[in-house]
Amino acid sequence: MKLFRFMSLGEFQKYCNGEILINNTNHKENGQASNSIGFCFFNIADYKPEKILHSVTGIANVSICAIFETKRENIIKSKGRYSRTIVSDNMNDELLLTREIFIAKEYCTTTYSNENFKLLQWAIPDWFNEEEWEWKEGIENEKIF
Repeated sequence: MKLFRFMSLGEFQKYCNGEILINNTNHKENGQASNSIGFCFFNIADYKPEKILHSVTGIANVSICAIFETKRENIIKSKGRYSRTIVSDNMNDELLLTREIFIAKEYCTTTYSNENFKLLQWAIPDWFNEEEWEWKEGIENEKIF
């Protein structure tokens, strides 16, 4: 299964160093509209990272976006509430920007590492580019830390 996650530079560095990452946060207990516990991921087949960035900003650290491949048994299907921008025309032919709430399919886990989540690609998110980011493979010879 190909999943992606937005994360801090620190989390990405720990992953790249081979550390086991642990997160037992129950997002529902924190008053957030989610039933996820731990680290949250989106399925690349369901969402495009460039498009969902605007929905997760303010909720997640969006310094790095990484795409992983993992087995289905390593994750739990969950859901979370997000919002997205809706562009529409009004009666005066002006564009209206509004927000719409939606329930997103998520996948979560309380632990992961490079042993069970294989890094496929990563990018530094570009807020102004919703089409295609500059995706990189591997971490060798990259100066991101």
